[in-house]
Amino acid sequence: MSEPKKSKRFNYNLESVLKVRAIREKQQQEKFSVAEKTFQDEKQKEEEIKNFQREKYSELRTLISPGKPIENFHEVLMRKSHLEVLKDKVIEQEKTRETAEEKKEEERQVLIKASMNRQIMEKDKGNKKDDWRKLMDKEDSKFLDEIATIRHDRKKRDAGEFD
Repeated sequence: MSEPKKSKRFNYNLESVLKVRAIREKQQQEKFSVAEKTFQDEKQKEEEIKNFQREKYSELRTLISPGKPIENFHEVLMRKSHLEVLKDKVIEQEKTRETAEEKKEEERQVLIKASMNRQIMEKDKGNKKDDWRKLMDKEDSKFLDEIATIRHDRKKRDAGEFD
């Protein structure tokens, strides 16, 4: 690490790195929000398919309820095959949702790392600013001590000349 230098203003030598890390964090936040939205969309599709499936099962149950004669057996078979297709769709959608969830979690981990990298740089900037502030305070006190010493010497000389 470089030592702080005397200057009128604090100048962080890694400011460009900090900006890059902040930009990367923002980009990662956008990627994460896209992954989050994709996950929510897939989850909603899954719920819609499952609700539709429940509705069709309910219709089939009412169609073949006990004590009621089956009027059209061909229709029952068609509904049953349709329900099997819906079951396959549900399974496929669950896999898609799980993939989207995994992708979202991966993006979350990358976002956490990007955020930590930016925070590390900000902490370093704060530490360097504190070091610079201490150096400047020390230089100010040296300057004031020097002025006080000169004034004291001048008073001594002036007092000595008049004696």
